[in-house]
Amino acid sequence: MAGVTRNSPCVCVEDALRSEAPALVILGVITNNSLEATVRNAGTLGHAVFVPEDACFTYGWKDLRGRIWAADDVHALSLANLHGEYATVTSSAEILASVPA
Repeated sequence: MAGVTRNSPCVCVEDALRSEAPALVILGVITNNSLEATVRNAGTLGHAVFVPEDACFTYGWKDLRGRIWAADDVHALSLANLHGEYATVTSSAEILASVPA
């Protein structure tokens, strides 16, 4: 299993993701920024992407109208944006259970 360290908001610009891996598991922070950009890019490039929702997080955010959104709400909405179209959002336990022993 290989890891990739990002040097930009979207790690998909890195050569490491141009491998023939059958699937990518993408996790990290900030859910609604770097993680979402990376997942969208990887999904658009045709990768099968899995996001363990419990291995990502974000912070509370203030929108342009001044409303402050709780971190859990921002996290859930960002993952909902990704699920189905760009990735399969699941749990770490489900991903680990799918790996052959």
